[in-house]
Amino acid sequence: MIHEDITISGSFQASGSFILPRIPSNSLATATTGSMFYDTVNDVVKIYTGTGSTTDGYITVGVQSAPSTTVAASPQDIEYVLIAGGGGGGSNSNSGGGGAGGYKSSSLDDVTSGSSFTITVGAGGTVSGNTNGGNGNASSIAGSTITTISTVGGGGGSKQGGSAGAGGSGGGGAYDTSGAAGTAGQGFAGGSGVQGGDYPGGGGGGASEAGNTDGNGAGGDGKASSITDTSVTRAGGGSGGVSTGASATSPGDGGGGVGARGNTAIAQPGDSNTGGGGGGGGADNYGKAGGSGVAIFSYPTSSITAVGGVKTTRSDGQFVHTFKSSGTLKVGGPTFHTTAPGDHFNTVLYTGTDASHAITGVGFQPDFVWIKRRNSSESHAIYDSTRGINKQLSSDQSIAEATNSSPYEGFTSFDSDGFTVDNNGGTNRAPNTYVAWCWKANGGTTSAGSGTNVSSVLNQANTAGGFSISTFTGAASAAGTFTHGLGSTPEFYIVKTRNNSDSWFIYHKDLHGTPEDYAVRFTTAAPQDNVGFWNDTAPTSTHISLGNGVLVNSWTYVAYAFKSIDGYQKFGTYTGDGSTGQSITTGFRPGFVLLKSTVGTDNWRLYDTTRGLSDGGYLEPNNSDADNTSNAPSLTMTDTGFEIAAGGVSNGDNASGNAYIYWAIAN
Repeated sequence: MIHEDITISGSFQASGSFILPRIPSNSLATATTGSMFYDTVNDVVKIYTGTGSTTDGYITVGVQSAPSTTVAASPQDIEYVLIAGGGGGGSNSNSGGGGAGGYKSSSLDDVTSGSSFTITVGAGGTVSGNTNGGNGNASSIAGSTITTISTVGGGGGSKQGGSAGAGGSGGGGAYDTSGAAGTAGQGFAGGSGVQGGDYPGGGGGGASEAGNTDGNGAGGDGKASSITDTSVTRAGGGSGGVSTGASATSPGDGGGGVGARGNTAIAQPGDSNTGGGGGGGGADNYGKAGGSGVAIFSYPTSSITAVGGVKTTRSDGQFVHTFKSSGTLKVGGPTFHTTAPGDHFNTVLYTGTDASHAITGVGFQPDFVWIKRRNSSESHAIYDSTRGINKQLSSDQSIAEATNSSPYEGFTSFDSDGFTVDNNGGTNRAPNTYVAWCWKANGGTTSAGSGTNVSSVLNQANTAGGFSISTFTGAASAAGTFTHGLGSTPEFYIVKTRNNSDSWFIYHKDLHGTPEDYAVRFTTAAPQDNVGFWNDTAPTSTHISLGNGVLVNSWTYVAYAFKSIDGYQKFGTYTGDGSTGQSITTGFRPGFVLLKSTVGTDNWRLYDTTRGLSDGGYLEPNNSDADNTSNAPSLTMTDTGFEIAAGGVSNGDNASGNAYIYWAIAN
């Protein structure tokens, strides 16, 4: 079992291994007397004495031998939090709030390399017409080496004259109905409604307390967990609805939805991926659906790694996998896919609002955000933190960089968990839907670079994520070079003039033979052979070369450079067969694939699993079209790569004899 923040008085005796945090620094960020950690810089264990600062108040513990460099493959424990879908709120006339989805947290013990678990994430309970709220759906972890672990969906709230549903946490009763029971160890009972006053419906139960029964209809609070690094409360109950004129009831902390207030304020659903219960209906308002569940796993990076869900890294070095939908968690060996994709790249969806709109859920502060309207034609909108928040480029246009007017109508800020957009057709126009692909560089911090026949070189690099942003100014009508900051040779880069209308110039490691003279653009055209692109010079671990056809005196440029990272990002090629389909191996399960035929006049195609391969189909970076689902699903993801369907879309993804280049990024 894995335990955290244990205080022990007296002696402590451990049989077997005793694992401390491994930190490449001089101290823990916070410490109390007795706090211990393994100093990976000096290869010693240190303990905080309680005197001095948390920088100089440590002493080395005992006489220590050199640590072993051998990493154990298995077995290890995997921590988990598993939450079911929340129940829907009851509909009409002072109805009860939905109960939270069942909540469990513990460990999968002694997991061995090669283990596989099927993860089911339950949907929230639905609401339809003048009915009791629907119960949420169960979440589960199943595998051949464990007994299936399940959480029960939240109970639905009661309508007037109906009955609340029992569940992980129980649904709240309408003003004339009792609340329902929760499940022991997963949640609490829903509150009963009150016949009198404003006749509020009872609050749905939460993971840590029952729904309110004393007349205010509040939902029960959820439970907090720091499994993802930050303490987050989930599985709160929805609050009950109240009559006209009454004050709104309070949902439980942890994603519960607020109940309706008469016929003036509508109920709100439970938050997605929290298991929160939906709010109950008021006088003339229906209740709302419960929030979907979630499954989160964490384990030591020094012992095992795994694929599945969105993978990030905690500050103590643990890997975290978050499943917001059903999938498979597969456990690999000690060096399997050690890069966490969610630390460097993520895809988010949102709907426009015509007003300042903070987009969250990225998981980090992005530095490169590529936005596309999905439901209708609109140019792509590309922003980065080196050029600045009001500077827009569009992959489907060769025009110069646009400067958006104050208050930066397209893009307002890069935020700690996403970004903010303002009223603009390309980024935030109601009721349109949008997708944003987000990359992390260095938080907007640049360093001075260098080169030949260029000036004002700035590099902003994320070497762990294989991505950098470079800007520079041309200094002569001659070939030149500039630093990219990646620390190793890039395999794919995109160069664009900022102050002049000219094409995007794109290098891919598999476009050429020798010398390095081919470039492709964001057009339908096949690659072109011209010494003016890359000066017949391959990139190095420090510099990218440009020919005089690209590098022109006084123009300013931006370059986005990428390299393959084992288990996270890969650039490659395949040859179409036109009939039987293709199976391409990347070594990981992709969540993003960009591909282009190097023959003929085919469009670029961009697929991602966040939009959905069937519902979202593909988008085309070289044009402004909406999501194209005419041939979906022509591409499917596998645990080791992606597959192209036979026939059907052979002209776009699998034409016989055509070579295709691709860029794949893991989930």
